[in-house]
Amino acid sequence: TGSGKSTFMNGLIYTALFKCPEQVGFVFIDTKFTEFAMYRNLPHCWAYINDIDKVPEALDACLATVRDNARRAQILGNRTSNDPDLYIFIDELGDVLYSNPQSLKTLSRIAMLGRASNVHIIAGTQNPNRKTLSPELISNCPCRVALHCNDKVESRQIIGCDFATELPQVGYCLYTMPGFDAPELMPVTLYPDEELRQLVNWWENQDKIHKANPVDYLERYRDPLRDDEPEEKPKHGILKRLFKK
Repeated sequence: TGSGKSTFMNGLIYTALFKCPEQVGFVFIDTKFTEFAMYRNLPHCWAYINDIDKVPEALDACLATVRDNARRAQILGNRTSNDPDLYIFIDELGDVLYSNPQSLKTLSRIAMLGRASNVHIIAGTQNPNRKTLSPELISNCPCRVALHCNDKVESRQIIGCDFATELPQVGYCLYTMPGFDAPELMPVTLYPDEELRQLVNWWENQDKIHKANPVDYLERYRDPLRDDEPEEKPKHGILKRLFKK
């Protein structure tokens, strides 16, 4: 709490919002009703879930998307999927796992298979203990970020060393991924709330225009100097049907 988890996640969302809805999509699992509510009307938002009882169904739909993407890549003979990047943002991983322990297996499967299918889990937690960050989940989520930790045990649970206790309270994090000899120190980008709100409002207005004149976003905003036509992307009907905004 207070270490910058929300700031870090909002920074990732802000960066992704410079891509069109045909290029990137979001699934928000917001059990606290506060972190991601401002994004629920974005054209990029495939699903916004704040009912903890609907989380297993949402994750099952995400896993189905992973399998569909992988099957499509196999048919096309590609090693990786050409589908839009789907980011599954989970505000509090502990709430999901404590309320629905069966979700651990689904999350692990998404993490295991999703890397080659353009489906990514970005989950935060205030309680990085062994119950929340189980060995099964850690083994399938090799890229992890530690913000300031008050306890060395929590730091070791996230990144395998004590260094996160030495971080400033805000502003920096430690990032680890396969191939790193040690976690790498990184600044956490801070975007003003007003600037983020302006970007969200802009996309919401573009969505209204798009509904009135349904032209592919990539066609409307593509670089006029490029001669190549935007690649047609498959739609994301399964999540849209299950979870209406």
